[in-house]
Amino acid sequence: PAFVHTALLRTRRAATMASSAAASAAVEPVLLPDDVVPTHYAVEVSVPNLRAIDPRVRATYTFEGTCAVDVRVQRDTASVVVHAKELNVRRAWWTAAGDDDGKRHEARALEYDVKLTTLTVRFDDALAAGTTARVHFEYAGECNDQMAGLYRSRYADAD
Repeated sequence: PAFVHTALLRTRRAATMASSAAASAAVEPVLLPDDVVPTHYAVEVSVPNLRAIDPRVRATYTFEGTCAVDVRVQRDTASVVVHAKELNVRRAWWTAAGDDDGKRHEARALEYDVKLTTLTVRFDDALAAGTTARVHFEYAGECNDQMAGLYRSRYADAD
């Protein structure tokens, strides 16, 4: 399945991604459209099962999370593009800024571009230029060993 990176929205700054074949080999940066510009992130991630308590149970390295991103809408848009790597977005919606209990504008489509590692979230209701909104995501993922996203690693103490 396709995935979304933990830092869901970024401005037009380039994101450097590590190749799965060689962590030191940089991939061309992917610039996102600036129709919406993030101003604040509220990210929650469950603690992954890194070590099984029962030795008969295999550690899964999986986690779940939510992210609410406050955005400033620069141009009318019915889609939001985010970096997509190592997270599976299950659901997305937007609300008017400061109105989380108000009307939810649910995503009608989640379209992944595996090559660019991006996700385009499409809505029936457009976000209006000059306004602020909060874009919400529910996702799941796996702590990988590729030094990208939320990853796992090992180290040895000096002792």
